[in-house]
Amino acid sequence: MWRIQFQSWERPRRTITKYAVILQEGTYFQNYESVCVVLLSTTPPKRKYKTSVLIPKQEHGAHDDVWAECGQVYTVPVTDLKDYQYQLSRQTMDQIDEALMWGLGLVSS
Repeated sequence: MWRIQFQSWERPRRTITKYAVILQEGTYFQNYESVCVVLLSTTPPKRKYKTSVLIPKQEHGAHDDVWAECGQVYTVPVTDLKDYQYQLSRQTMDQIDEALMWGLGLVSS
């Protein structure tokens, strides 16, 4: 999990802070100028979606559970990554991978 900061598109002088899971790791991506992420939300989804993954607060150390919204993948400049927060478990990353396949339409319903 990373903290990211970027300029608001609606209000150019406003900076927005979000938390995200980076989907690309390793030496292959180390020289890229941008990375793909899914944003995290503390607001539970209104209904259960195959593209939402619960990350319990015990795993990441924050005060609340968060959800990875894998139905929406964003590309952000590496310069927007501010600081590394937590490493997610292999089990959670496997759940995110599966949810991404649903979000990208790689799995038929």
